[in-house]
Amino acid sequence: MQALEAGRERARLEMKSKAQAVEFGERDLEVRAHVLSLRESELEERLRTRERALEDTRQRVLALLASVQRDQATIRVRERRIGALETEVSEYRGQRSGR
Repeated sequence: MQALEAGRERARLEMKSKAQAVEFGERDLEVRAHVLSLRESELEERLRTRERALEDTRQRVLALLASVQRDQATIRVRERRIGALETEVSEYRGQRSGR
């Protein structure tokens, strides 16, 4: 009878130990899930920040590109004007030399 009682006690302790292990495992999973949720939120915020920075940079590049294009157009107009003025000066000198 004592052996039966001892067996029951061992079984009860073993079941209690397994229940505690399961409970510990569940708590561990909950903590891990919470940590992952926090990390996911942090990563999403970092991604949004980088996307905003990328968009700001893209807008700045487009503005700079437009500025460069305007400057290039101004340079082309001035080069044509310089060429026309050089031609006028050359013609004027030719007229003065012919006198």
